[in-house]
Amino acid sequence: MLPHEIAAHLGTNKQAAPQIVEPPPFIAQAETAQGSPRKTAHIIRDMVQVRDERRSIAKRDKELIAQWDELKAQLLAKMKEQGDDISSISSKSHTATKTADTVPIVDDWDQFYQWLWETKSWHLMQRRIAVGAFREVIDSGGEIPGLRPDEKVDISLTAR
Repeated sequence: MLPHEIAAHLGTNKQAAPQIVEPPPFIAQAETAQGSPRKTAHIIRDMVQVRDERRSIAKRDKELIAQWDELKAQLLAKMKEQGDDISSISSKSHTATKTADTVPIVDDWDQFYQWLWETKSWHLMQRRIAVGAFREVIDSGGEIPGLRPDEKVDISLTAR
């Protein structure tokens, strides 16, 4: 059973009270700064600098994550060399402890959705809508009960 089929089965006629959402801080600030003496060119220049810095930080973060993962693999290998029952290893200044979390891996979505519907185990799902799929339904003229489109305003910067 697919998510839209589950939603169709649930079909409620209850109208939820409209939710009032405060605008993001940058919109509120923009509304109060309408008469700002800053020149457009300066604002755009500052936005480009911030965007470039964020890109640089994101790139560096990816490099650090890769380095961390490599070091973690080396440390886990060292622990395995010492025996399968080793759960921590220490240096003079720190102790590294092996942890394990159980996470779900879906092998068969149809089977899972069928079970989800039969058992009403909605607590297993996260409250998140796939934006791309939602846009597809709305762009094709469809509606989804309980959802409404809203516009997220942003700025796209391109070099000339």
